[in-house]
Amino acid sequence: MTYPLVSYPSIFGIPLIYLSYISVLYNYIDDEPPFKLNKFMFFYNSFQILFNLFMVCGFMFTNYYELFIYIHYLSKYIDYIDTIIIVLRKKDNQLTFLHLFHHSTINIPWGIMLNANLANEISYFGCFINSFIHFIMYSHYLYSSFGYVNPYKKYITKAQITQFVLCILNSIYIIAYKSEMPAIYPSLQLFYCIIMIVLFQDFYKKKLH
Repeated sequence: MTYPLVSYPSIFGIPLIYLSYISVLYNYIDDEPPFKLNKFMFFYNSFQILFNLFMVCGFMFTNYYELFIYIHYLSKYIDYIDTIIIVLRKKDNQLTFLHLFHHSTINIPWGIMLNANLANEISYFGCFINSFIHFIMYSHYLYSSFGYVNPYKKYITKAQITQFVLCILNSIYIIAYKSEMPAIYPSLQLFYCIIMIVLFQDFYKKKLH
């Protein structure tokens, strides 16, 4: 099935628009004071919690796997709002290479799988576990927005790293046991997850140790 926004111009073009917009916004508000977005962040984080829970339930309790993979794919564009919030609040310490790289590239492997009609075989597990991790992550953001300190914050990064390890194992399984699958597709996921582990591990060592 063909879905909107999974053509190659969309898959690669939208992240470029995102990065360009963030660059323009960052420089445009350079002389402005930080924006106070407490109310917006409350509703945004609450929405993300419910939306990711919805996707988790969709993956677990329905057979509409490709549809929910596509919904998850679109949700990563909604996640661009994370960066806009960071820029408007002038939290430059959060505007890291990891953040920008992750947000601008996470959709590329899944978009390619959807484009090739192979998402059910390769992307299902990754989209499911990523939805679960984001449910935890936005719950943390909401909790922290009330001024509370989450003593389990560092475990969220560990959980993010774990998801990529599991996706690597999933990719290796597909390469080894599904010979009918062109190896280039699970290899793409495998390569991307290795990059993310390296970046998240570096972030964990620098920021949380």
